[in-house]
Amino acid sequence: MRFLMSAAAIILSVCSTAAQWTQYPFHPKQQVTIGMLALAATSSTIVAATTDGVVAASLNDLVFKRATPFVGDLAALLVSQDTVWLVTPKGEVLQSIDKGLSFQSLSSIVTESGITCGILHPSGTLYLADANRVYRSIDQGRSWQSDTLAYRNGKLANYGPDICCMQEGFSVSTDEGRTWNERSKSGLTGSPNSIAIKDSLVVTAYSTLIFVSRDAGTTWTRYDPANSFNRSYSTVSIIDTTIYLCSSTGLFVSVDKGATWDQYGSHVDSIFVTNVVPTQRGLMCIGTSGVYHQPEQGAPWELLEIPAHAFRITSDVTASGSDVITMSSPGVKVRADLTIGGVSAETLDSTFSRNSLRADGSVVVAWPYQPRSNAGSEFYFSTDYGRTFEKHYLPAGTISPISQAFASQYRAILICGNQVVLYDNTTRTISNYERDNIPFSAIYTANENSIIYAFADVLAGDVKLQSIDRTSGRVTLLSQLPIDHPIYQLSCEGPIWYARTKHSVIASTDQGYTWSTVLTSNSLADLRRSPDGNFTFVAASSTGKLMLIRNGRLVAETIDSLTDDNTITAIAVGKYNDISTVFAGTVGRGLWTRPLTDFVSSASDDSDATTSMIKIQCSPQPATDILNIIIDAPGFKTVHVSIQNVLGMVMWSSNQSKHGDSTNFTVPTSHLASGFYCCTIVAGEAVVSQPILLSK
Repeated sequence: MRFLMSAAAIILSVCSTAAQWTQYPFHPKQQVTIGMLALAATSSTIVAATTDGVVAASLNDLVFKRATPFVGDLAALLVSQDTVWLVTPKGEVLQSIDKGLSFQSLSSIVTESGITCGILHPSGTLYLADANRVYRSIDQGRSWQSDTLAYRNGKLANYGPDICCMQEGFSVSTDEGRTWNERSKSGLTGSPNSIAIKDSLVVTAYSTLIFVSRDAGTTWTRYDPANSFNRSYSTVSIIDTTIYLCSSTGLFVSVDKGATWDQYGSHVDSIFVTNVVPTQRGLMCIGTSGVYHQPEQGAPWELLEIPAHAFRITSDVTASGSDVITMSSPGVKVRADLTIGGVSAETLDSTFSRNSLRADGSVVVAWPYQPRSNAGSEFYFSTDYGRTFEKHYLPAGTISPISQAFASQYRAILICGNQVVLYDNTTRTISNYERDNIPFSAIYTANENSIIYAFADVLAGDVKLQSIDRTSGRVTLLSQLPIDHPIYQLSCEGPIWYARTKHSVIASTDQGYTWSTVLTSNSLADLRRSPDGNFTFVAASSTGKLMLIRNGRLVAETIDSLTDDNTITAIAVGKYNDISTVFAGTVGRGLWTRPLTDFVSSASDDSDATTSMIKIQCSPQPATDILNIIIDAPGFKTVHVSIQNVLGMVMWSSNQSKHGDSTNFTVPTSHLASGFYCCTIVAGEAVVSQPILLSK
């Protein structure tokens, strides 16, 4: 077994690049459902904190723009006239001095239990609380002090010139949170989700009940406005003389200090509303679908556009027919129809923190990212371009989670540590193959009966490529590759096989027995086949550099990349407006596109030869199970031949290349059934195919 480092055969071409990367224009009103955390209004902007970032919009146009790619939980979103503070549970404090349009890190608090809530007092003092202490800042969040006594994990609120908290009762502090005096306790249990206070009216919202006090927290009355066990309450606000209560099924209001309650507003009567704030242009509220706006009382609520795709962690992307499908955090499938420019979204499972997927024609396989060794045993299979998915489970005895998966015709091929699981959609059966204590790094089905896989042999210090016969189970060692990194991707169709490592793409023209280096690049992220034919592949680095591979050679590459804060996790190559286009999924910046017309191919060694000069003569000999192929390709230095079935699977491939002038190939056909096949000739950068009918 040999590994050939034939750098002389590589043609490097640095291209001129007129076009650049652009973000994919998702339809504005069909958004991905994102986690809405909090909403606040300044004098002239509205600010929304989501699990995918913080966005802000001017009240003049209500067009949201990216403020910060903050992703995670939120402890507090605090707003003064022009300043916005963002506080995380870890105690990180970010500040915006331009009304929420951009944020910078300001300070941090050392907290053992995590910040749970915060308020901005009318005096200008900021208060934050964890389970045991109240922290205060008198210099707009630059520094913090704490000398709290008798405070136990309460919910903070402003109380006139003082502050108050709720936890097993109603307590008030008149000395900036240093000491606390409990006013009342009867009827109150635990810490509420929200507190609203105006004058002597105090309203607290718990998960299933609310408590109202009309005498500054001395006595309390319990209410259940929704009168249903199927609802939960999140936040409460007092705006003018009206109480607004956010629930899991819409917005409730009371104009008589909580005595009676009514459902409020169309279009938000069935969504989980979590926050409502007044602005100069009417009310704003947030729900599971985004930010809603009511310009005046009684008017219908309108869903505003949130550029959610600018923040999502796009963990994977693949091309399937006329669609591009992405998987994003947390467990959302986005399908963008390239023919109409629309987008649809479907949450596969809200417990998924990330998803990956692969497509082959109309077949798409998706699987959850599971960082724990014993987590998850399911995957999803689609036969309609990802429009619908069926859920399946790994067979019993599969210990490791899915690390990679592939779609191949009607099959899903899954790598689970040192096991390979195959799901056959036609027979609805699942089978698995196992190696002794050595995990697989990449796998591919070369044809109906063979599985090609790669793994890193740590003891031998190399990477091995082997094949398994699915019928007999016989294992064949194809090659041992002395490379430093595992093989992460394999493509074993057509006359040329490709493999991607962390820093290189290698190719084989003899079905995996010998390999040569096609290109080297730092931090390669993905390798995908182009729909243009001619066995064209596109490789991408994590920084956005693209490299075009044709017939085993690097023929062009781009010299520019995405911006510094972008990292490509995966690419897909599909047709967009009838132009072959690269789609790149990034960490935190959504989906980006770039046309393949950016590439300017260099001249090949066979530049004087043309495809029209290639002549093929195929002569089947049924009596002797032989197929004679005569090729006349004058001017071409090398030719390579392969035979594929109607599914595109390679049934035979020449184990060496020959000179193009009057070359003969003898193909054994005893293992081939009667039917149509395709004879593919690769000569330099030219690819010519001819149908063959075998009759036995």
